[in-house]
Amino acid sequence: MTLHLLTQKEFESMQQRDRYFCNRWPYYSKVIDWLRELRFDSVLELGPYKLPVVAGGHTMDKRRHVSPTYLHDATEIPWPVPDRRYDLFIALQVWEHLGGTQCLAFDEVTRIADHAILSFPLRWHCPHNRTHHNITEERIAFWTRHTTPVRHTVVRSGRLDRIIYQFDFTPLRDR
Repeated sequence: MTLHLLTQKEFESMQQRDRYFCNRWPYYSKVIDWLRELRFDSVLELGPYKLPVVAGGHTMDKRRHVSPTYLHDATEIPWPVPDRRYDLFIALQVWEHLGGTQCLAFDEVTRIADHAILSFPLRWHCPHNRTHHNITEERIAFWTRHTTPVRHTVVRSGRLDRIIYQFDFTPLRDR
């Protein structure tokens, strides 16, 4: 698999064509910085919309925005992915959309990948939009089975905070 990390120029080009990407570069760039430090040969990205962070990697989506490797709704468990298939799993700003299956989906991530990078909206006040409203670190810990991340950071994007976690599941496999 030939992998290529998204560049700022590519991101800005997409941002010109699609307003969805406005105010998202700050957390994308942090994820890309982390990716530069990691060694991985295979990646699966969940719901990358129109622009995967790692071009040339595999994707899973319930829509055909990026011709997904797996055309699959992540709320349907189990996922059609072999055990330990990927070095890295990425899901940016999609976990909150999994409609109550977040814990089961996280189990799938630990099954299929050695590492993961996940980002979430953090403490957004939007009571009209229950999907994004008031997601706290406690809720994220519940969704991720209280798995301790290798690292995490909060990134301000526009007026909103997003939190990014990096997980290493390899110690879990040694038990």
